[in-house]
Amino acid sequence: MHKGWLIGAFGVSVALLAGVVYPRAKQPIQNTLPVPLTKADSFIEGMAMEAFSASGHLAWQITATDSLHTVGSHTTLIHNPHFLVYEANGKEIHWQVQSQSATAYHQGNMRSIHHIDLASNVALTLRPQTKNSMILRTETATFTPQTGTLTSIAPVQIESPQGNVEGIGLSANLKNGTLKILKGVKGTYGKQN
Repeated sequence: MHKGWLIGAFGVSVALLAGVVYPRAKQPIQNTLPVPLTKADSFIEGMAMEAFSASGHLAWQITATDSLHTVGSHTTLIHNPHFLVYEANGKEIHWQVQSQSATAYHQGNMRSIHHIDLASNVALTLRPQTKNSMILRTETATFTPQTGTLTSIAPVQIESPQGNVEGIGLSANLKNGTLKILKGVKGTYGKQN
């Protein structure tokens, strides 16, 4: 089996995609993704990717257990993705997004991601390194890296030290920190015991 490192560019900003790449293997590989490896043109274990802003600051990172790009498609299946979206200075983590699986849709090539559909136990955490962090949970969501938006039409729950809120649908801008539940909002807010 051949191993190699894959390095790529992400759109206008520079990105690094590192991992162990397995070209079509003659020997079986343990596949944790729901697509046969015979339909894959790359399988990456220990995937990591970073994107930088036009000013050169770290904008976001993604790590995952593994990923699989399928032959002839513009999609990559990702297992256990973990996204970190940074403040404008590229130092502090502003948001983190996790789920059990995701599908990245590319614009023409594997290096340019248009959007990422997240599925199963999606958790969005605002300022995860602080005691006042807020956690939003839903079953499905779409993340668009270029705009920094996360959207969902599924039920959502928000847990924070100030209270809990739930509703249907979500529109969040991870760059400027705004979050809107689209309908059916209900919950409690205030000092919790």
